[in-house]
This record gives sequence, C-alpha cells and structure tokens, in this order.
Amino acid sequence: MSGKMRIWSLLICIAMVALLVAPVAAEGESSGGILEAIIDFFTWWIPESEPAGTVTTLSEGEGTEIPGTNITAAPTTEPTTTPGENVTPTPTPTPRTLGTVYAVNYKTSPPYGSAPFMVRFTAVNDTDVEYTHWQFGDGFSSTERDHWHTYEAAGTYTATLTVGNSTWNQTAEILIEVEPPGVVPLPTDEEMMV
Repeated sequence: MSGKMRIWSLLICIAMVALLVAPVAAEGESSGGILEAIIDFFTWWIPESEPAGTVTTLSEGEGTEIPGTNITAAPTTEPTTTPGENVTPTPTPTPRTLGTVYAVNYKTSPPYGSAPFMVRFTAVNDTDVEYTHWQFGDGFSSTERDHWHTYEAAGTYTATLTVGNSTWNQTAEILIEVEPPGVVPLPTDEEMMV
C-alpha cells in the first residue's frame, strides 16, 4: 500500500470515529461538532498536570522570645556526565527551611557563647517529614524534633540536621561557637528585651 493510500485510510478512520463520538460530545455541556469530537478523541488520554505542593516552614524561635537562626537546606547540584553516558539528571530540590537553632540567653547568629553552652535545636514539623536526625558535632546526636543540647567544652562545632521520609531527605548545617567558661558575658535583662 502506498504512502498516500495509508494517509487517506487513516483520515477516513478518524472521520468515522469522529462521527461516532460527535453525538456523545453533543449530549454534554459542550456544543459538540466533529472538530471538537476529534480533539476530544485525541486528548482524552493525556493526563492533567497536578498543582505543585506547598511547603510549610518553621518560623524563627517558635514558641520562644529569643529569635533563632533558621537553617535552610542548599539545593543539590546537577550531576556531571561524560559524553556517551545515558544519565537522567536528578531534579534540584527547592531550598527550604529545615529548622531553627538558637542559644539560651543569647541572640547571636550563629549561636555563640561560653561553655557550658546550652542550645535549642528545633526541626521543621511538616507533614511529609517522617524522621529527624541531629548530629551536634561533639559526638552526640538525637532523633527528637525539638532538642536541648549543652556543649561542655570550648570549640567550634558543626551541627547537622537531616529530615526526610522514604522518598527524599535534605541536610543542612550550622556552626556553633563555644568559648572557654566566662569569656562571653551573659546579657543583662535589658539586652534580652531588645
């Protein structure tokens, strides 16, 4: 069968289907018609796109008077490929606030104070977060969403938060600076009220 015959056969089949579908389309709210029936016939199987979800983030210093430092996950970079590789790039997640970190009696960002230095770590409380894991940088860790941790020795610590579920996870870091005892004076009550 020649190419022209195949095209004509296909067009005749489309017209016949359109004539069969047109009365059904005319019964609905639309005005019907052969052209609309043909369009409906070819587009009925295309899935509708779903709206993008929303992300709820934890506000600074939730439930406290001391403002905190929001820790935000940085987007991951696209993988590099060499020519000839068949690699599907992973989508870059949107940066999101994963939690809040602040120090007791201090308003500094990042948290800074003298040992023993107590810091509150609060992870985001989104419905899609199934697990939370804090590593405080001094050998201690916690899986609690809201956790108080005391740094006993002077030093600079990197606290790491990982949140996620069975299909995704994100990690963010924050520095905690701890000086020897008595180096950083406690603020006065007036300074705390500012």
